Amino acid sequence: MKYLFYTLFIALLASCNFTGFQNLKEVDLNQLDKLVEMSKGPCYGRCPVYTLTVYENGVMTYEGLRFTDREGVYIKKMADVDLKAMKTMLRDANLQQFRDAYRATLADLQSVSISYYGNNTIKTIVGKDGRPEAVMNIQGELEKLADAEGWELKTRTKEGLPDYIVENELRVTLYDGVDARAWARKYRKQGMQVVEIMSERNNSWLMEFNATKNDPEEVLAIVQADLEVSNAEFNRKSTN
Repeated sequence: MKYLFYTLFIALLASCNFTGFQNLKEVDLNQLDKLVEMSKGPCYGRCPVYTLTVYENGVMTYEGLRFTDREGVYIKKMADVDLKAMKTMLRDANLQQFRDAYRATLADLQSVSISYYGNNTIKTIVGKDGRPEAVMNIQGELEKLADAEGWELKTRTKEGLPDYIVENELRVTLYDGVDARAWARKYRKQGMQVVEIMSERNNSWLMEFNATKNDPEEVLAIVQADLEVSNAEFNRKSTN
């Protein structure tokens, strides 16, 4: 009987390690499939800037960037019942029916991007205010997860921007009908110029600016608050 108990205990322990419950810090996030991700950008004040990612197996990461008590990458495991509820909520919301971007009416609000990785497709919805109720409900649930206790530090934040960021380049998605070159001229002070079009369908452009005379994060915050912009983020270095 003692041998049987010991065998079952070892099997249970091995199972826990395999599923990542015991060693979350050791989890290779690149090997996990994403379920949903929410990114909150800067605003005119001290809004918390972070990205929350929920993976298919319930592992979650919180990457705090600015104005948050958790700066760096934090990790935790979602309860199975909460994961099941989140998957049901995402499925029932039918996010494919909504537009990719919603024009803001207030400039000083945060830009929020929510991406759903389902049915072998990625649906991203970006906006500040005026988004559908189903999208706002999902945001509310993700914010509850982000604000909850129990996060464990995985990686500390380095000083300055991450190494993979191109600090003088922005990926800017403009609303339909906004001319990219006319838009860039509004930011002559920042030296804004069009580099190339990234998506004609989405009116997305690669822009560059003078990062030696302007703080890159301040420029990003100003652009994200622009009412003609549906989304903006730093360009990232190629991994190839």
